[in-house]
Amino acid sequence: MKDVMVVSDLEAIKTLSDPLRLKILELLIDHQATAKQVSLSVGLSSANVHYHVKELEKQGLIEIVETVEKGGILEKYYRAIANNYFIDHSLGKHKMGSSALDAFNREIMRHRRDEKLQINLERLSDRIANYGLSIKPGEIVLISGGFHQQEMIEHMYAAVVNAGGRPFVTVTSDLMELVNIGALTHDGQAQSDPFYNWLQDIKVLIKFDELVDPSLFASIETEQIDQIARENRVFDMRMDELGVRRLNVSYPTRKKSEVQHIDFELLYDTYWNALNIDYAEIRKIGRKLRERISNAENVTITGPFTNISFKLVNRTPWVDDGVISRNDLAGGQFLTTLPAGQICIAPLEGSANGKVLFHSATYSGQVLSNIMMEFKDGEVMSITAEKEETAKYVRDLLFMPVDDDRRKLGVFSMGFNPAIKTPLGSSLIDHKLYGAARLVMGANDRFGGTNISAITWSFLLLGCRVELDGKVLLDQGQFILDDNPS
Repeated sequence: MKDVMVVSDLEAIKTLSDPLRLKILELLIDHQATAKQVSLSVGLSSANVHYHVKELEKQGLIEIVETVEKGGILEKYYRAIANNYFIDHSLGKHKMGSSALDAFNREIMRHRRDEKLQINLERLSDRIANYGLSIKPGEIVLISGGFHQQEMIEHMYAAVVNAGGRPFVTVTSDLMELVNIGALTHDGQAQSDPFYNWLQDIKVLIKFDELVDPSLFASIETEQIDQIARENRVFDMRMDELGVRRLNVSYPTRKKSEVQHIDFELLYDTYWNALNIDYAEIRKIGRKLRERISNAENVTITGPFTNISFKLVNRTPWVDDGVISRNDLAGGQFLTTLPAGQICIAPLEGSANGKVLFHSATYSGQVLSNIMMEFKDGEVMSITAEKEETAKYVRDLLFMPVDDDRRKLGVFSMGFNPAIKTPLGSSLIDHKLYGAARLVMGANDRFGGTNISAITWSFLLLGCRVELDGKVLLDQGQFILDDNPS
């Protein structure tokens, strides 16, 4: 039984478009069975099920793996050809259409999530509502996401209701987001006052990353990207003013993996495992890191082609552990993200000096690799990269002639999600990569800094050594939290 089968025959796809056949296939992925045993599982007659089983066999989707003679009758045991089935997306131009193919692939991945990864969406959503967000009876909760996230949104809706909250849902799509981008006025301000007025009664905002296909946004000019960033910054500031507790939830799609050249099954599995981690363990790691960083004054990061230092003075670290606690609210932190597992702090402005070789950065759906920056007095002075087009893209955004602090070091961050062990080239995963460090350019006023910028842009470091006041905190992807050598 192989792991993956790519279905490229239209007749086979049509065979799978029947919900009953899809259910039969899921049963035969789990274990071998006769047509009669399958009929008992699905509650239909043997004759009816036998017809569908033969159609699946005819298209090469299942096979006979064993025959047993009982009482003169030959029983045939069937099994799925593969653990996972995917539609060849090049067939989207044919009659079935890409939406039907996407729906099929989502159903197969749902089975993978529920059965192989053992993810229970009901329990996960309840944990988010009650433990992560502490939703109280009567609170108005806005849930925002994409049409492709219907199942997750439905479970989140039920969890909010069970917690006593009053949920409302808004949905969007890539096309709708492109229309919104086109509606931005020339000064970068969308006509959003009625929207903000509507949000004044909301206490909690749960926002799923609704983007499906980043390639649709690749042609957006850097000036438009900048406008979008300014709009998002205004939105976050307004939400902080209103005291709205916010949860941003990343979400993997096949198109994202294709654009970023990532194996989708690996991205998918890593995402759900990272989302389903033990939040008590995450909080324990976060508390230890916060204690070390809170008492530090000087940070040094070294590694291949990397040697940079900066200061931490009277800044409180933000521990993004998937939970908005009372202490977070008292400190003015109303935001958390999922998957969880990062700690962020704003270095003292003007204190960063040295050079850094970054492993990667992602912006507007593009993955950029091997970027070298030189810092002087907290500001980027030069940018080079393995590929000149990469360096030019970064320079165009950071050296844009605008009056803000985007060229200045804004935030120092480290990831600590135990389920994320290797970099995938995905921003939704790599930000929480266990034992990885990041330097973030631009705004840091959310973390008590003074940098004001439309953008915050994260750059990833791997295999580096981080020292706090001469004592090692991180070395080659491993935290040293107890006995700290000099």
